Amino acid sequence: MRFFLQPKILTGLKFIQLSSIIIVNDLTDGGNTYGDYINQFKSSLIRDIMESYPDLKREGAMSLPKLLYSTGDKFIFNIDEWDYIFSHGLYPENQSDFLEFLRDLLKDKTYVTLAYMTGVLPIQKYSTPPCI
Repeated sequence: MRFFLQPKILTGLKFIQLSSIIIVNDLTDGGNTYGDYINQFKSSLIRDIMESYPDLKREGAMSLPKLLYSTGDKFIFNIDEWDYIFSHGLYPENQSDFLEFLRDLLKDKTYVTLAYMTGVLPIQKYSTPPCI
């Protein structure tokens, strides 16, 4: 997995000027178990946040949403191939857990300006009712 945190990219759109961009791509290599997969996702993102915000204090096992809140910034998330585990039949017993993880990370969070998720499958196919 590769993550890129690009602070304060300036464009002609006002709301983007106030947001950092988190690009998540290459979600295809996540280990042998769902635990490996999601832990790699979380730890890579946490590492990049801590590198981009060196003065940020991380208290113990702070959750990813709390860490993002603590930056005081807003973010645009670009998640490429969000549906890889679904389209490739990986971790079928944990696919609803992954949707819950994305929901907890993105839905109704004040630090999210925009979430742009690409994939080949519509999210409604895996979530009834749609959760994200």
